[in-house]
Amino acid sequence: MSENVVQITPLIKFDSDVELFKLSDKLCLRRAEDEEIHNLLNKITRDVTPYIHLLEARFVLEDRIEPPSMKRMHDIILALRLLKAGDLLALATFQLRGDYVSLGSWGDLNRMILPGNTYSLGKEETISFNELWKKIQEASSKSHLQFPLRKFMETYDRLDYADKIVEYMIAFESFVFHGRDKTIEPAGEVVGISIGMLVGNNQKERSRIKKTLVEAYKLRNAKVHGNVKRLESWKRDMRQLSTEVEECLRRSLRKLVEE
Repeated sequence: MSENVVQITPLIKFDSDVELFKLSDKLCLRRAEDEEIHNLLNKITRDVTPYIHLLEARFVLEDRIEPPSMKRMHDIILALRLLKAGDLLALATFQLRGDYVSLGSWGDLNRMILPGNTYSLGKEETISFNELWKKIQEASSKSHLQFPLRKFMETYDRLDYADKIVEYMIAFESFVFHGRDKTIEPAGEVVGISIGMLVGNNQKERSRIKKTLVEAYKLRNAKVHGNVKRLESWKRDMRQLSTEVEECLRRSLRKLVEE
């Protein structure tokens, strides 16, 4: 009989006032034990220098469900990121099979610069998180959401704010213009109006969302079409714009996943 595999994914820049949260009998989010990650790294036979940031993790995802699935880890992290803003990172996953420990990375760790804002999950938010995670598992039947959800996750850890805005706008286009051969012009305004109607709570908020996304689409065009002069003369704070666009996308995808 084969040995059961346990997957441990350290969560960096994550904190919570909940020490243990069970998603099922064999799947949980919990506080890391003292020296737990350090001891796991010591069992890796190759150079672990690129993984040194894992030691900063205070919490881990633990998965004992057979067969092992990286998708479960991915879906949990997606649920956390769609729930609220924050710099939650998952850089690698340990696989424990008896005394043998392996380690798989989620991306290029050598270029990773850790952000400064900690993602904090409060006890009062755990119910919403659990419900959203369940909805994400059901979202596989919503084919029009697969691409924008993937874009959201892939872009989350990027460092260049202009690049993030471009990728986020592509994600918007993929579901606003779903099923069409081409965009409806003027595309920026159409996206802005559509998303404002989708997640705006009142006319003032809808107008603000439209203004943000129209501006972001102009940046997207300048970047995609190589308009260097436009980019060099850009006056808007790129980080702030990226944060606002990301929040619009987060709210949109969450609503579409939950409906």
